[in-house]
Amino acid sequence: MSFGGEIADSAIFQDYPLWKPSLERVSEDVNEVDAWDQLVRILESVVFGYSNDGTKPKPPPELLKSVTLVFDSFLGRFPLFFAFWKNYVAVSYQLEGLSAAIKVFDKALSLAPYSLDIWSDYLSVIVANKALPVEAIRAAFEEACSSVGRQYLSHPVWDAYLEWEASESGESSSECLAIILRLLELPLHQYAKYFTRFYELKPYFAITDLIPADRLATLTATPIDALDVDTSAQIIDDYFNALFESTQKGTNERWAYESAIKEFDFSLNEVPAAELAAWEAYLDYEELNGITDQIRCVYERALVPTASSEVIWKRYLRWLLKTSTDHEDLEAVFKRCHIFVPEDKPEVRFMFARYHEKLGALDAAKAVYLSLLGKGVGVAKYLGFLERTKEEKVFRDGCDALINSLYPEQPKKKAKTNSNGARLAKDADFVELQNTLTEQTSAMAVVYVARYRRERENSRDCRNFFTAHYKLPALRSCTAFWTLFFDFEASQRNTANMYNILEYVCAQGQIPITTINEMIRRYLQIVSRCVGVSVLASSRLDLVKLLLETDSEAPTHARHFLKQRLSQQGDEPVEKRLAAENGHPGIVVEKRPRLVNPVDPLNVFEVQSLPNFKHAEKATAPIVYPDVESV
Repeated sequence: MSFGGEIADSAIFQDYPLWKPSLERVSEDVNEVDAWDQLVRILESVVFGYSNDGTKPKPPPELLKSVTLVFDSFLGRFPLFFAFWKNYVAVSYQLEGLSAAIKVFDKALSLAPYSLDIWSDYLSVIVANKALPVEAIRAAFEEACSSVGRQYLSHPVWDAYLEWEASESGESSSECLAIILRLLELPLHQYAKYFTRFYELKPYFAITDLIPADRLATLTATPIDALDVDTSAQIIDDYFNALFESTQKGTNERWAYESAIKEFDFSLNEVPAAELAAWEAYLDYEELNGITDQIRCVYERALVPTASSEVIWKRYLRWLLKTSTDHEDLEAVFKRCHIFVPEDKPEVRFMFARYHEKLGALDAAKAVYLSLLGKGVGVAKYLGFLERTKEEKVFRDGCDALINSLYPEQPKKKAKTNSNGARLAKDADFVELQNTLTEQTSAMAVVYVARYRRERENSRDCRNFFTAHYKLPALRSCTAFWTLFFDFEASQRNTANMYNILEYVCAQGQIPITTINEMIRRYLQIVSRCVGVSVLASSRLDLVKLLLETDSEAPTHARHFLKQRLSQQGDEPVEKRLAAENGHPGIVVEKRPRLVNPVDPLNVFEVQSLPNFKHAEKATAPIVYPDVESV
């Protein structure tokens, strides 16, 4: 059943023709935010006609079910759309009352615990309605301050906490003082008013209530009981004046970064480079200061507008891996990252797999790698995982069997480097890899094994591997393989094999011409250094052939390898290309002017008509040069 199938035909939505199409759209693509928005708007329109307070009809069960299904599904996928949480709270309150609204707040804060707006609304609701016992409300304020209290504009939460605590404990209570003392050290936008409030409270408390004992011990060597009133007052003033200057400095410095950021809300659009740069500069500043809670606060704020970009996620995860030992917290961040970062950006998922490896959770790491293999990425990463976790002989045998399994039309083919004979992989991990390989990813497997062998085997065995498998169809367009093969022969200064590689990729390969040009440049450089004049003289025709091949203005008849590639399509493409150039090097003439009524030289008795030409208008057309890159 597609999403919403059980509510699609409900009679309460019969006046809304976009209801079913929107359900179908989110069934096909859960990321269709416009369709989700349409569903929410329809629900809000329907909900307007019902109420839980008796002023309107009570909501039918199918409406309650629809509200829960749509909002939970949408916000479970996109929990950072804070405005929609507010809509969900309002709808739930109208249909089912305060308890239902508070349950929605609980959902919101479990999925988006760093939202200042949601915390502010939640605290306002529970305080205004006295929805929880006093200690539970105080605990909620403490949790809010722990989650969002360091945000630059978090003063609404702190103000609400102070106002509530004053109503419960008194304006000059020790509870209010404790809140104020915490605030004085935070670089908040409205820091100054909290210092004003502190100076109003200061006369009601002793020095030991105002300054922590460990800090007080560094301010005076005199026993506290022996301090007179004036000395105590001076110590207090000096201490809090210094604290004011420090907080003021931190606030002003952060304002430079806060003012550079223009977008704070979640969006699925690509994050502008300027915004990413602004957040990274802010993070650089905080990491340099080294206050862990403040650093984490900025990271969590940055991840709202940049959630769909892997840049900040990767940076955050690296920072956590260096500074945190809370494995549950780290895993939670990894899982949050997977919700937002698209699957075509797999680097953070590879980080998750390596994190599991570090913890020794190999099955969990393997599961991550296999999930990525199913999406066509990560072959080299998975082989690296197998190399790190298996015995060397098991890994080598698995690689041999895996490579030989790439020859389905020749199941008994035996590569020179395979000491065990051709066979399908027997190791279960290699079998799983083999079952996911496509033509493109199988090329990556060959490249990984080639690199592995190059690092561990002598040059002869390594060359045998390359020559045994270079004709695999998957490798024709694999730039990494041919670059690796060419680099290997270049390291051996084997100019004959380097030329053979060039000849093959020019005639049979499908790699970019820029890569071939770089190979030719390196080949010519090595040849000029490593061979004698006589060898250069004897091979000058081959060198000229290579140079002509990469010259975009060289005529087709002089480009040997180009003609070979065209001839694979039959004789007509070659003849067409040669005829199009019409003897002009590198110039393609679409149509040549052609005489359609030639003069008969033997007819001297009749007046013949003037000559007519076909395609004569093409003669003045712009010259079209061949697209070398596409050939």
